[in-house]
Amino acid sequence: MPNQEQTSLSRTPVRARDDSGRPAAFTLLVPLNGNELADDIRPYVASLADAKAARIILLHVLPDLTRESAEVITRSVENAQDHLIQFKEKLGTKSDADVLYELRMGNAASEIIKLSILASANMIAMPTHGRSGLKRLITGSVTEAVLRQSRCPMLLLHSSGQGAAGKMRLLRPFSRILVAIEGTPYGDQILPIVEDLASTFRVELFLFHNDPGVDDTGKRLEPQSADKVLSEIQSKLKKSGLKASVVETHAGKTPNEIMREAEKLKIDLIAMTTHGRRGLDRVTYGSITEEVLRHCARPLLVQCVPPARRPESDNEPGA
Repeated sequence: MPNQEQTSLSRTPVRARDDSGRPAAFTLLVPLNGNELADDIRPYVASLADAKAARIILLHVLPDLTRESAEVITRSVENAQDHLIQFKEKLGTKSDADVLYELRMGNAASEIIKLSILASANMIAMPTHGRSGLKRLITGSVTEAVLRQSRCPMLLLHSSGQGAAGKMRLLRPFSRILVAIEGTPYGDQILPIVEDLASTFRVELFLFHNDPGVDDTGKRLEPQSADKVLSEIQSKLKKSGLKASVVETHAGKTPNEIMREAEKLKIDLIAMTTHGRRGLDRVTYGSITEEVLRHCARPLLVQCVPPARRPESDNEPGA
């Protein structure tokens, strides 16, 4: 029989505002699927919780159990509850973080998106398997499905299940951030959350552009346009008291250049904007963001720009 803490998990209230009517604290939604991949994302969740006094919502989405026996349902619920509790116990925050639990049932990506909206989440943090090739096209990825629909930034980590200790030997959470800038009117949508992290963690920022570069759909950009955007962003960041350098490359495939610069500069986090394409456009044109995510050991901070928010004059494929 589960203990009292376990039986109350699925009834933990999630509120976008506290009892006084004020907006809730910085809210971090962490979807967990019951395997060891969660160990890799845990240090980043703990760092954010400590620095932002964050409210953490741990979510487990069960598959559709409506046709299963009572025994199967009970066992599935108890296993999910155990995993949520174990994650909290291993979180290792320095402060007494406000941790809430949620159990949902159904399509994992849809339930994550719905809860992120209802809870007014500021960020979704989750690992991904990093599938590639035919397997990815057939099975898809919950993380990538959420990424293409999420309206709040996502902290993502390509995980191999090697555990937090191995990752942390390579990375220091949030001290040097590479911000990939496209040079398009919507390519700077990631900047508000980057500025917030930079102020919180005293981060050094590197504004990256692959000249002449392409955007997330493969559309080539004019160098002059990108230079102007980079200069304006750098000036704005410096006025806010943040340290920002410009890094430009002039050859190679953009995802490879991003990862190469991240390695050379000892980057801890790569920040990017993605375009949320679906269907044939995504298969045909690919995604710079998704390619970096599938091959890079460093975490990504990604903001999806939904089609409705793009300029009407932008006729890029998949818009």
